[in-house]
Parts: sequence; structure tokens; C-alpha cells
Amino acid sequence: KQITAQLRKGESIIVVDNVKGRLSSSALERALTSRTWGDRILGESRQASFPADSLFIATGNNLRPRGEMTRRCILSRMDAEMVRPWQRNGFEHPQLREWIRSKRGDLVAALLTVVRSWIERGRPESDTEQLGSFERWASITGGVVHHIGIEGFLGNLSELYETASEGEHQWSRLLESIAEWASNGDKVAPFSVIRYIFSYL
Repeated sequence: KQITAQLRKGESIIVVDNVKGRLSSSALERALTSRTWGDRILGESRQASFPADSLFIATGNNLRPRGEMTRRCILSRMDAEMVRPWQRNGFEHPQLREWIRSKRGDLVAALLTVVRSWIERGRPESDTEQLGSFERWASITGGVVHHIGIEGFLGNLSELYETASEGEHQWSRLLESIAEWASNGDKVAPFSVIRYIFSYL
């Protein structure tokens, strides 16, 4: 219902703040990979459909997606290198929101200039990692940022997948142990197989 409400309002950016633990939601997974979002309007008996073209941002400490959510995410890590980041000072723009509002025209113009430059150069591609279901977005965004000298776009996908899929790795180790035991023809299961089997009971 929250997704429906936000998309109905036409929000271009939807922020889910301070997520604790794992990020997992079948409804959000559907919203992230669908062109349109359909749902029943709360309190009414009619179905409505809205464009599902919003950018969803989730924030949290050591936030990790789970399951099918993983391939729908990109990781943006911020490290303040201090225990109490809210006590930092000395920022170039202390009142960031006010500065952005006052410079909005300049910022939008700069962004459009970058994109236009990329198009006029023939839309050069980069060696950006592939992101299933988001190939076109990854290709365009990766090409634009590479064009202005920013390297490493989506370069941390492996890190995201490794840390987000702990359960998948456990299953892989279990199956590898069973396969090794079966290929050796042993009648007694090794300790590694028994340990992993009991861990799932």
C-alpha cells in the first residue's frame, strides 16, 4: 500500500530510511522490475495502474538485500570514518539542501550538458558490469559517467552479491560437501556434511 500511495502521488524518488537488517519485499521486487504498477485503491473497489518509474533508495547501517532483491540493487557505501558522523563539521556546503535549491538550475544544466556531450560523441560505451533486467540503464549511465572520467561504475557488484547471499553460500557449501562425499564412495558421511545438514534442521 505504501508503494501504491507513493507511485500514485507521482514521486520520482522514494526513500526508505534507516532499514534494519535484511532488505526483502516481494512487492518492492515487483515494483523495481515492472514498467507499470497495479493495485486496488485503499477503501475503494477499483483497480488502478501507475507508471513504475521511480527511483527507490534504501538507507541503513550495513544494509544487505536478500534473495531476489539482490540483483535489483546497487550498493553505495558511505564511510564517515568516525563513530559519531552526525557530529562532523567543516563541510563545503553546511546547508546542503538550501544550497541545492539555490543552485538547482546550474546543477540541472550541468547534468544535461554532460549527457549531451556523451550523445554528440556517439554514445561511447564502457566496460560496465551487466545488471540483469536493467541492462539499458546500466549501459547508458555507465557510458555517461565513463565519458566524464568517473571509473568503477557498478564495480562493487561482486562485493554486494558476496555479502548479501550468505544463505546461498551455505547451501552451496552443503551441496559441494554432499557431492564430494558421494564421489568418493564413502559409506559414512564426513563431519562437514553432517554439520551442514544439522544446521538446516
